[in-house]
Amino acid sequence: MAGHYISRENLENEKTILRVIAAGKNRVEPLISEGLSAADCAPLTNGQRQAANLILTSRDQVIAISGHAGVGKTTQYRTVATAIAALNGEMEIVGLAPTHRAVSELQHAGIPSQTIASFLNEQSTYQQAGEARDFSKKVFVIDESSMSGNAQKAQLLTIITEGGGRVVPSGDRDQLKSLESGMPFGLVLDRSAAEVAAMTEIVRQTPALKPAIEAIIAGDVRGSLEIANSLSPEIVPRAEGAWRPEKSVVNLGGEGGDIHGMIAQDYANRTAEARDGTMILTELNKDRELVNEAVHNQLSGQGVVSDSVTVPVLVRVNNSNADLGRERFWVAQKGNTAQLGERYFTIGDTDAESGVVNLTGLDGASDRWISPAELRKESAAVFVPKEREMGIGEKVRLTATDRERNISANDSAVVTGITAQGQLELDAEGKSITLDPNAAMADRHIDYGYAVTTYSAQGASVRYMIGLVGVESGRKNMAAQDSTYVQISRAKEHVQLYGDNVEKWIKAVENRSGRRQTVHDMVMHAEDIRAGREAGLWDKSQPVSETRIAERMDQHVIADARFVSGKSPELLWPVVNSHGRHRGNLHVPVTPATGHLDFSSAHYEGANDGNRVVMQRGERHGKVLEAADVDTALQLIAENPGSPVVVVTDHSERGEAGAAAASERAETASGEELTRNEDEALDKALEASREKEPDQPEAADEKADPQADGEEAEWEGYGLDDEDALQQTADYFAAYDMDHGRQAEPAQRPLDENVNQVRSPTTQPDHDFVRQPQKTLE
Repeated sequence: MAGHYISRENLENEKTILRVIAAGKNRVEPLISEGLSAADCAPLTNGQRQAANLILTSRDQVIAISGHAGVGKTTQYRTVATAIAALNGEMEIVGLAPTHRAVSELQHAGIPSQTIASFLNEQSTYQQAGEARDFSKKVFVIDESSMSGNAQKAQLLTIITEGGGRVVPSGDRDQLKSLESGMPFGLVLDRSAAEVAAMTEIVRQTPALKPAIEAIIAGDVRGSLEIANSLSPEIVPRAEGAWRPEKSVVNLGGEGGDIHGMIAQDYANRTAEARDGTMILTELNKDRELVNEAVHNQLSGQGVVSDSVTVPVLVRVNNSNADLGRERFWVAQKGNTAQLGERYFTIGDTDAESGVVNLTGLDGASDRWISPAELRKESAAVFVPKEREMGIGEKVRLTATDRERNISANDSAVVTGITAQGQLELDAEGKSITLDPNAAMADRHIDYGYAVTTYSAQGASVRYMIGLVGVESGRKNMAAQDSTYVQISRAKEHVQLYGDNVEKWIKAVENRSGRRQTVHDMVMHAEDIRAGREAGLWDKSQPVSETRIAERMDQHVIADARFVSGKSPELLWPVVNSHGRHRGNLHVPVTPATGHLDFSSAHYEGANDGNRVVMQRGERHGKVLEAADVDTALQLIAENPGSPVVVVTDHSERGEAGAAAASERAETASGEELTRNEDEALDKALEASREKEPDQPEAADEKADPQADGEEAEWEGYGLDDEDALQQTADYFAAYDMDHGRQAEPAQRPLDENVNQVRSPTTQPDHDFVRQPQKTLE
């Protein structure tokens, strides 16, 4: 395995995200200053109410909503959309999401929505034309934010905020991550200046199934399955006399058996209504295809599907944007189908000398040659031509967007008729569509709709779920808590699992959290340890106002200070970074008998990026008053009892020389200076991490979500079905992972630009540091 590394671009993307959020603090007026009315709040949970009111009352351009699966984010957004609509056109709420399934959920909440990929493609067109966008009257809700990568999130936040818009990233950090590198949603929650509302009350599941979801959220995999298994399969309506599994968790115990056939029989034996409310989930593409074929055969045998014909289909190759720029990728795709814009081609030979690829035109397109390095990747996609038997009554899934026919990728439909020419007549939730796969390449974006991968199912909500899990045929490499959490939490009423070896699978899941670290987490590890120690000391200390010392001191001075007893009693003032995160404490010796504070002997303990001593927190949205020294700060406190007051300093250099430099910089501190200080702290930490590593290789290309015509592909899984490839990738990412609330040992962290395509082992907590949520300065 190559050395551990990160790319400068990935680090810069994270810094951009943090800067954009910090720059948007106190930049807008509240949408509704008083928030929701009592009547609007009545039907909401506490978390829904807090999230809705944060969106409506915030003065910041960027805020965030964090919520577990099934907490009713859609209900909350519906309430917000109604409140904004009542402003008589003054503001508009717009939804953005990484997948069409998530877009559909937002639309059901009454929010006009589109995919992030299509939005960014539109903005690129405006930028090329030199047109500035005005988003000052728009609120953008970004759902399923855990599925966006660093590059996409940095671009998205920059475009919207520069246009004056408001952004609300929303999601669950413990669900599946982006196929692109980075974990920007975790960055927003842990390190940015964004105010966050947390939604924790689960409302999706029935009272009987809800404890299983709560258990998996808590990391109790075995307990979650025991609860799910305690619910009888009889909950699901089935045809009279039909076979049903004895338990809700079926374990083949490593003895083999037709697991795909069992799943198909279970599904086919359900009533028509129950089948409509059932989603089958697999981790791997090959399992998805085998289950879909088995279900088709079962339903055909029962007469539910009839008059089947063989039709050509296009199955997406799971590649990255970076792959499209590599000659070797195109060499491997010879004979497959390429889509460039709206044209289709058969991929031919690649010239060994020039690297250009020969494409033979289809459906009237002219032949052409392309250079992978110069290809406009956003408009390119590669497919494997296959055939499917489809009949009347077949449930199908449309796999590409067709705006002219009002089709979105991932839309479900039922085949209602087949013409003599082989055309498929579909009912897509009330829309009548006719496809002619034999005559048009564009009509071949269709597949069975019974089983999908867990990744493409994130954001869905159904009555019943059937899941295929295990450790054979590459499944073990996909086993992780985040994927299991997504899989189990899709169902409202019943979860049915089939495993090739459930016991081994549980152990694999327990060993892989699926958590991903940010670049800041890796680079700033040592600084986070220092910050964590001081945060722990702060939590253990007493507010000075609750001690007898308070009687001997100026109440304005000590209002936000804490007392630490011991051999050398001290008062603590919190020190935050330029994003308002608690990163250390100013320690000031105090004489308890007299209340005398010795500021001349004060010293700082904490992370190097701590640069503002919070002497007075003040009002939530008050203007922050900055001072270059403590005396000036005390004067500002006396004159402005309701305003936040901070002493701007710099701790990125230690010792006398560092103190002198910090004092000089504090005299001219500004927003730009604070950003520079953060950059210096990051650069120092990065250089320190490099000194501990061997020579580093060149960083890998950014791995981004595949796109075609500005739309993201509905990736069926993580793009790796080959067992050897899965294991190799699993080894490579063996430590690019962080368990919930835990910090990995520095030596165990690969610093990598590629995506965490497979699950990596759970790391153990550092013996002296556990990450704790940090509050921002308000």
